[in-house]
Amino acid sequence: RLVFNGLGLATDANALHGRLREREQTLLAEADALATRQGIAMRASGLTTPLASLHGNGDGARHWAGCQRPWTLAYVTANGNVLPCCISPWVAKDYRGLILGNAFTERFETIWDGDRYQRFRTDFESDTPPDPCRGCGRLWSI
Repeated sequence: RLVFNGLGLATDANALHGRLREREQTLLAEADALATRQGIAMRASGLTTPLASLHGNGDGARHWAGCQRPWTLAYVTANGNVLPCCISPWVAKDYRGLILGNAFTERFETIWDGDRYQRFRTDFESDTPPDPCRGCGRLWSI
């Protein structure tokens, strides 16, 4: 979440998610224009634009649906476990069920294109996504 204070806390009281005012929208548009002029792509969490991330995906029941992580990145832990994103281990109820492979024992391409990752992506697109994704857009402004 983008927050106003420097505490690093993503609390509802300090978040802009779902309550952008005209001033914040203007500042984000100016920052995006400056970034573009400098050759920098401004992306928010989930690889969406900052405005899209802060406005949400418009589907209140599917908070997670705007995230592009399952198709654009993976998170590899120090012990080689491949997870769908860096947020998932903090919110998953079943960490072992979240592991999509291990980069120390399998080629990454095999994991990325494998059955577990494909099943994760299919479940992600459904109305019953994997556990860590269920409340992610609401909890993390993704």
